[in-house]
Amino acid sequence: MLRKLFRVHNLGNLLKSSSRQCSSQSKTSPNVITPPAVSVKDSSSSTPITKLPLSTPVSWLPKAVYANVSELAKETQVTTLSNGLKVASEPKFGNFCTVGVLLDSGSRYEVAFPNTLIYATSVETTGLDKAIEILGDVILRPRFTEEEIQEARMAVSFDLEALQMRPEKDLILMEMIHAAAYRDNTLGLPKICPAENIMTIDRDTLFTYLKNHHTPERMVLAGVGVSHERLVEYAQKYFVDDLPIWEEDKSLSIRTSLKPDKSYAQYHWMHNATALNHAYIDTGIFCIHASAHPSYLADLAQVLTKEFVAMSSQITQDEFQRAKIQLQSMLLMNLESRPVVFEDVGRQVLATGKRLQPEYFIDLIKKVSQDDIVRVASQMLKSKPSVAAFGSLAMLPSLNDIESGLLDKSGRMPSKKSRFSLFR
Repeated sequence: MLRKLFRVHNLGNLLKSSSRQCSSQSKTSPNVITPPAVSVKDSSSSTPITKLPLSTPVSWLPKAVYANVSELAKETQVTTLSNGLKVASEPKFGNFCTVGVLLDSGSRYEVAFPNTLIYATSVETTGLDKAIEILGDVILRPRFTEEEIQEARMAVSFDLEALQMRPEKDLILMEMIHAAAYRDNTLGLPKICPAENIMTIDRDTLFTYLKNHHTPERMVLAGVGVSHERLVEYAQKYFVDDLPIWEEDKSLSIRTSLKPDKSYAQYHWMHNATALNHAYIDTGIFCIHASAHPSYLADLAQVLTKEFVAMSSQITQDEFQRAKIQLQSMLLMNLESRPVVFEDVGRQVLATGKRLQPEYFIDLIKKVSQDDIVRVASQMLKSKPSVAAFGSLAMLPSLNDIESGLLDKSGRMPSKKSRFSLFR
């Protein structure tokens, strides 16, 4: 039968039949837009369609309807359970959802070693119950067998070696700039586990950390694309009714605290330059991360210094408007992804107890003026700078020279540059 079906003449008849069906459907279907079959000219113009400018609409095409920021608004519901756990959700179309837990627990609190801040997963909505059960077990009821701890030690050792071999040094530089700014305390504590700490972390250390930092009042269970009532129901079941392992198992050896750990496009030679703003609840770091060949380090430092100073006085209207449009575009494009919306909901509720919608921030961006930029940049330049550098640093100016450049009205560093030192 299969051989007969795919004989040439049978296949030809099949194609002819399909062609006639498609032709008849295209004539009767009201939803199909059919362009002119013979003429390639717009009916309202004598100019061929292929020669029309992109800014001129074609008459037989429907008028484009663009998304509006106000139409994207969704209400974020927040409920606080009896043990202090906050549950936040936001509706989203589709059959899949993103849920997870965010913890107010970073290196400034952990003192001994950092851990994952966010536990999240994307699942079909029918599997929400099981997903939250797994999250509850991972966060509040882990077992930590000796085999798992040994595997984690090997994985961390491998990650540290891979990090040193990677050509991109972004993570290391972020560690160093925080260490330089906060000097080995609070936000200056290492986010990446130091090699000397790998063998000192044992099962008791892990459970001590969890008991001190994985507390309900420091958690937000957030979900995007889920029913708020179901999310609250499962949160009550797996995060309130089911107790943490350190309350169930009295045989665990848990210490009361952890020991402190001491551990531009116009410059062709510039590999990259990225401005980053690290905002925390009571402080922040604004930095420019850039890289170049070691022989250009003096020029690189000079360019960055001049750009910092220029922000306080020399901003053109064109670049100011371009930056505002780019920031709005990045904000809205990022929030098209469920995991990003989930993280945004969780972080905002964790920090402020509520979630502000994207249009709120769009309005704030629109209200920013050039005077605001000059004011903030001028205030920022009054603070003491921090510098982190990685690689061959023979040509890098000293911190004193960089400070002098930031104090100069034109951003110029002294002509006689001294040798760079990481710490004074």
